[in-house]
Amino acid sequence: MIDLSIVLVSPQGAANIGAAARAMKNFGFCDMRLVDPVEHLTSEAYTWALGAKDLLESAKVFSSIPEAVGDRNHAMAFTRRIGKSRRGDMLLDEAALFIRSNPEKRFALLFGREDKGLNNDQVEMCDCVVTIPTSEMFPSINLAQSVILACHAVYAKFNENTVNVAAGAAPEYLRNEYISHDKIAKLIVRLEKTLSALQYEDEPDNPLKTKILNQFSRLFGRAGVMQRDLQMFEGLMARIDGVASGKLVK
Repeated sequence: MIDLSIVLVSPQGAANIGAAARAMKNFGFCDMRLVDPVEHLTSEAYTWALGAKDLLESAKVFSSIPEAVGDRNHAMAFTRRIGKSRRGDMLLDEAALFIRSNPEKRFALLFGREDKGLNNDQVEMCDCVVTIPTSEMFPSINLAQSVILACHAVYAKFNENTVNVAAGAAPEYLRNEYISHDKIAKLIVRLEKTLSALQYEDEPDNPLKTKILNQFSRLFGRAGVMQRDLQMFEGLMARIDGVASGKLVK
C-alpha cells in the first residue's frame, strides 16, 4: 500500500480523533500523526474509534507541522477556503490520482482544527492544497468526514480495475530515492546563503529573496527532489559560492 500519513493539526475533539482513526483503518491506513492535539486517549475517543483502538494508541504526537512531516516527501493541505494566499492546486480526485501515480513518494495529508481549519501559515508549510467538492449551500465538512472521504478516494484509486493496491507498491530502492521534507528544508537554507552571495536580498518594498525561496520550496515539494538531484544542487551552489567569494576563478 502507499506510504501515507494522516496528520491532524490541533484537533479539538477527542471524538473526531477517534472517528478519524476508525476511518483510516476502514481503508487500510495506519499512520496517524497528531500536532498539538487535545488529550486523545479518552473514553470518548475510544468509543468513536471502535475497532481501531490499536491505531488510536499508536498515533504519534508532535509539537509542530515540520516535525510531523519531516520524513515525508509530499505534504498535502486539505482546506475548503481558497483565497489570495491559498493555492487551490487539486480537487480530491486529482489528488488521489497524483498519489496513485507517485507510489514511490511518502505522503502526508494534513487536516486542520474543527472550527478554523488550516491557517495560511500552515498551508504554506505544505506542497499543495486539496479541496473536497461540496455544495455551496453548506460547504463545511466535519474533520472526521474529511478524513474518511480522503482515505476512500485514495483507496478507491488504488483499487480501480487498471491498478490494484499490490501494483501500487514501488521498489524499495525507488522509494528511498526521494529526499524528505527535513532535507528539503536544509536545501532551502543552503540556497538562501547562495542567494545572499549573489546579492539577492529583501527590500522593504520588494522581498525578492523570500519570493525566490518560496518558489523553490513549492517547486521542490511538488516535483520532489531525488538524492542525485540534491547532490547536483549542492555542487552547483558550492561552485556559485566559490565564484561569488572570489575563491574560484570564473
